[in-house]
Amino acid sequence: MKKETLLLEISIEDIPSKYLLKTVKIIFINFKNELKKNHFLYKKIIWFATSRRITIQVYYLNIIQIDYIFKIKGPNISNYNKDLLSIDIVKYWIKKYQIEDTNKILLKNNYLFYNKQVKGVNIKYLLTKMIINSLTNFSMPNLMYWNIKNKYSLKFIRPIRKITVFLGNKNIKINILNIKSSKIINGHRFMGKSKIILDHANQYEKYLLDKGNVIVDFFKRKNKILNNIKKIAYSLNGSINLSSNFLDELTSMVEWPVILSASFNSKFLFLPYEILEYIMIKYQKYIPLYDTNHNLLPNFIFISNVESHDNNLIIKGNEKVIKSRFEDAQFFFKTDCKKKFEEYLNDLKNIIFQKNLGNLLDKTIRLKKLSKYIAIKLKANINNCIRASELSKCDLATTMVQEFPELQGIIGMYYAKYNGENIDVCISIKEQYQYKFNDKIPNNLTSCVLFLSDKIDTLVGIFGLSLFPKSNKDPFALKRITLVIIKIIINNKLNLNLLKLIKKSISLYKINFINSNIINDLMKFIINRCKNWYISLGYEKNIIQAVLTNIINKPLILDIKIKTLSLFFKNEKKQSKLLIDTYKRINKILLKNQSFIYEKINVVLLKEKEEIILYNHLLKLSKIFLLKIKNNEYYNILLILSELYYPINNFFKNVIVNINNIEIKTNRITLLNKINNFLLKIINIEQLY
Repeated sequence: MKKETLLLEISIEDIPSKYLLKTVKIIFINFKNELKKNHFLYKKIIWFATSRRITIQVYYLNIIQIDYIFKIKGPNISNYNKDLLSIDIVKYWIKKYQIEDTNKILLKNNYLFYNKQVKGVNIKYLLTKMIINSLTNFSMPNLMYWNIKNKYSLKFIRPIRKITVFLGNKNIKINILNIKSSKIINGHRFMGKSKIILDHANQYEKYLLDKGNVIVDFFKRKNKILNNIKKIAYSLNGSINLSSNFLDELTSMVEWPVILSASFNSKFLFLPYEILEYIMIKYQKYIPLYDTNHNLLPNFIFISNVESHDNNLIIKGNEKVIKSRFEDAQFFFKTDCKKKFEEYLNDLKNIIFQKNLGNLLDKTIRLKKLSKYIAIKLKANINNCIRASELSKCDLATTMVQEFPELQGIIGMYYAKYNGENIDVCISIKEQYQYKFNDKIPNNLTSCVLFLSDKIDTLVGIFGLSLFPKSNKDPFALKRITLVIIKIIINNKLNLNLLKLIKKSISLYKINFINSNIINDLMKFIINRCKNWYISLGYEKNIIQAVLTNIINKPLILDIKIKTLSLFFKNEKKQSKLLIDTYKRINKILLKNQSFIYEKINVVLLKEKEEIILYNHLLKLSKIFLLKIKNNEYYNILLILSELYYPINNFFKNVIVNINNIEIKTNRITLLNKINNFLLKIINIEQLY
C-alpha cells in the first residue's frame, strides 16, 4: 500500500500568545482521532505552531483506508408481528444504507443490525470533513463564528486566511469556509520571502526556515529563546526566574526570535519589586533579571520578532516604554501614599461587592465581627485579626490597584507596612489573595482568620441569593475558595466548627435572603467538595462515603477519620473483616425488629451468661468511648469495636433473640442497638461492603 507524508497548514490571523498551545493541541488531538476513526494507519504524527500558523504533518501515512466493518443500527421492530422485510421502515433502512444481503441482518434487543463491509477509499476524498471535524470541537473563550449556508457552522479562535494541504508531492484541492487550498505558504511578515511555493510535503519546515525566516518548530524556537536568555543573563551577572508558562507564551509570540537586553533607571527600584515585575512580565512581556540575593537588577531581557541593522534603536524604544510605565507606577504610588491607608476604608462604600449584598464597606463591617468570632475560637490575636479585616479591602480603592488589579493584596501589604501596621496584619492582607496565583495556603494564623471570615461571608451571601455554582459556571469561584477553606483548616489543624461559623455569618447579614435553606445547601456543597478532593488524593470512595454519611461539622475531624479509616483497613485486614461481620450480623437483626428497640437496657432482664458478658463489654466501651473520641483516637476505637466480634458471636450462638417473652426480646434487641450506635458514631460501615 502506498505511503506518503501528509501536510496540513492552517494560516491564521495572529493567535493570542496565551492561547496558541491550547489551540494547536486541541486540533492535533482532534485530527489524530479523525485518522483513527477513519481507519488510516501511519508511523508518526507531529505538529508545528507559530502565532500565524498551525500545522500537522503525518509521516508514512497509508493514503488508502484499511477495509473495515461498519455496524449499522436499524429500527426498533418490537411492535411489528409481520415479515420484517415487508415493514416500511425496514425497507427504507435497507434502501438508505444499500444493504444487499438481507440474510445477514441481525436482530438484537428488538433492534435490527447489519455489519456492512466497507472498502477503504483514498484520504483525499475524506480530508475536507476530517479537517472540519478537527476544527469544530473547541472550548475556548471569545471564539469567532462562521456560518456557511447549507453546509456547516464553525467557531474558531481567529479568522482563517489560507489552507495548504499536500499529500507527498500532490497539492490536494479542498474548500473550507469558502477558502480554497493553495500550494503557497507564507514566510515571515517582515523578513525573507513572503510567499513560498511548496512542491512536496517534506519541504515544509526547511523551506520556511531557509526561505521564509520562520522557525516553525515550537520546541526548537523555545530552546533557542531559553538558551539565548541564559547567555545574556550570565553576561550581565544576573539570573532569571522564568516560569514554564511564561516561556511558552514568549515562544508563541514570535516566528524568528531575536533576544536583546536593555536597562532602566535604578531610581525605580525603590518601588515594591512586585509592581516592577508585574509591569515587565504582564504588560511588556519582558524578563526581569535578579542578583544572587534575588533582588531586582535595573536590567531586563526582551524578545523581538525581527532582525534589525540597528539593535540599539529597538533597545532604546523598549527602554522608553518601560520608563513611561514605571513613571506611571511611581506617580500612583506617591499619590496613594499621601493618604493614610485606613482613610481608604470610607471609599469602599463606592465599590459594590454584589448588587444584592451591598458594598465593600458593608462587607468589611461584617468581616470585623466574624474575624473576632473566629479569633476567639482559635485563640488568635483578636486585635490583629480585627485590624486585618478592617484594612483587607482598602487597597481596592487605591489608584495603584485600579490600574493594576492583579496587584490587590500586594499593594495593600506595602501600604500597610508604610503606615506602620503590625507585620501579621500586613502579611494577611497579601496572603488573602495568594491562592489565586500559586494555590499557596496561608499558615499565618491572622491570615487564616481573615481568609476564612472573608470567604465564609461570600459563600453565605451568594448561597443566600440561590446563585449556586454550576458545572460550567462559577463566577464567584465558590468551588475553588471552598476547597481552600478546607485545606486551610486541615493543613493548619484548626479545630473549627463550620456549621456554627455559617450560622454566625448569616446572623451578620442585615437582609432577608431568598434562600431559606442556606445552611443545608452550603453544608452539602462543602461536603461534596471534600469528597471530590479526597478522591483526587487517591482515597477509596467507599471509605470517604463511610465517613461523610455522618454529618461532620469539623473538617479537621473529617480528615482524621478518613486517614485513620484508610490506614486501619490497609493494615488491619483481619480486624476490618471482624468489624464488618459484626455490623452485618447486628444490622440484620435490627432491620427486622425496629419496633422492639427501647431507650434503656433493663439489667434485671439479663438472664444468660453471654448477654451479661456482652453488657459488661458495653459498659467498658461507654466509659472510654467519649474520651477516645475527644482525643481523636479513632484507630484504637476501631480495634476495640472489632474485638466485640467474639462476645457478640458467643451471644448469637447461645442466646435466642426472638423469644416469646416480649420484655426479654426487647431488652436483647436494645442491647444490640446500643452496640450498633457506637459503630455508627464512628463510620457508616454499610458503605464498606
